[in-house]
Amino acid sequence: MSKCKLKLTSVFLTIVLVLTLFPAYNSFAATRASGTCGNNVSWSLSDTGVLTISGSGNMTAWDNRDSVPWKEYRENIKSVVFSGSVTSISKGSFYGCKNLTSINLPESLTYIGGSAFYQCESLTRIVIPNNVTLIDGSSAFEGCSSLKSITISSKLTKIPNYFLYGCTNLTSITIPNNVTTIGNRAFYNCSNLRSITLPAGLTGIGESAFTNCDSLTDIYFGGTREKFIKFQGYSSINKSVNIHYGTTAPSLSITSHPKNYSGAAGSKAIFSLTAQGTGLTYQWQYYSGGKWNNFGSNSSQVSLTVSNAHNGMQYRCIVKDSYGKSVTSNVATITITGSQSLQITTQPKNYSGAVGSKATFSVVAQGTGLSYQWQYYSGGTWINFGSNKPTASITVSNSHNGMQYRCIVKDSSGRSVTSSVATIKITSTQTLAITSHPKDYTGSVGSRVTFSVVAQGSGLSYQWQYYSGGTWINFGTNKSTASLTVSRSHNGVKYRCIVKDSSGKSVTSNVATIRIT
Repeated sequence: MSKCKLKLTSVFLTIVLVLTLFPAYNSFAATRASGTCGNNVSWSLSDTGVLTISGSGNMTAWDNRDSVPWKEYRENIKSVVFSGSVTSISKGSFYGCKNLTSINLPESLTYIGGSAFYQCESLTRIVIPNNVTLIDGSSAFEGCSSLKSITISSKLTKIPNYFLYGCTNLTSITIPNNVTTIGNRAFYNCSNLRSITLPAGLTGIGESAFTNCDSLTDIYFGGTREKFIKFQGYSSINKSVNIHYGTTAPSLSITSHPKNYSGAAGSKAIFSLTAQGTGLTYQWQYYSGGKWNNFGSNSSQVSLTVSNAHNGMQYRCIVKDSYGKSVTSNVATITITGSQSLQITTQPKNYSGAVGSKATFSVVAQGTGLSYQWQYYSGGTWINFGSNKPTASITVSNSHNGMQYRCIVKDSSGRSVTSSVATIKITSTQTLAITSHPKDYTGSVGSRVTFSVVAQGSGLSYQWQYYSGGTWINFGTNKSTASLTVSRSHNGVKYRCIVKDSSGKSVTSNVATIRIT
């Protein structure tokens, strides 16, 4: 090997070794800003908006939100990741991080300062770890308008003032058993809050705690009514709210999940579940195109006819209660065990009948995703007619005598089978005749005259005529009646009707005359 190649190989191996030993080198290139935020705590912000807080112990207890080291990058922060064992989040740490959508708080956390998440209006979910014993200061989550779910530490004893003020997307909340007091305006303007569960050990609810909670329908309090109505915040509760004493909100759960289905193409798969809760609604989904897609109606059961395309498809159901809580079922899968063979089990039958009667041909077939094409034989070829149905109907005329009909059935795989041929045979014809003729009319100018004719035969058509200038002139539409408004010029004018059947034979009615009185 040449010296040049040896040098290049040596350089390459050195680079690989450096990158292996120092993986932070790559991430450093993507870091937008970094610094310290505690004695043993540091921070870094990536170009993609990920704020990483690393280390152990408490964050710096800065005096106000403008002392936060990443204050100028607030609107660039999209997610927060903790690495290590950080124990505190200081006052105003994420104040005004309007684009923050996700944060996973560490289990080591014990303290959260006031206004820590103030106006994090894109945050949808927060879990406060069970080691948090104190939220020190007001407005911890005030203005988190997109917040839909919050889980509160079981060791927390006090809900501070303005805790969830203006969290307009929150629908339900459960206050842990260790909480004894709820601060002023804690849930003020939570306009979509529907239910709240309060512990029996509660000793105080602050002023206006539930003001403007316009959607609130149920409060579940573990204690007595006598105790509850003495709380200062009781007066802020709308009088239409149902307050349940000595109980908790009914839990939402799925007790029986949908099961996998195995069957042949063409069979029917039925998925069902059983759930408990209040005011339940159901949304079924199937997985396709890398996402879950809604289908079906609001029911605990859904069914579908299985085709080969359903093999391996997954289904689930999301159940919601009237308080906005939801739970998702286990996934059920369809497995195709065999295909249903395509065949015609009932063939169309020959038809015998009179001209003017209706011949109906039908076919019964088995298979998957069936389609039907009816045909009749004419001019040495089979010609398509009718719609995609297992039946076809024809009004019989003389020209149909001896005509042949059949149906081609196809399944979803493209295979086809052709039915037996059925033939029309005309057994009798109905004689063409007029049984009731139009009658003369006598009346004044401006009156309305209607001539009518009644005839028997097959496939009848009508042509009305009036006599003028030595000839009969057609008028009117193809109907058994003809109407006109009488004028002076109609005096003495004669009218008649020519009736034809489907074979081309015709018969002419008697003449009717108009006379003006």
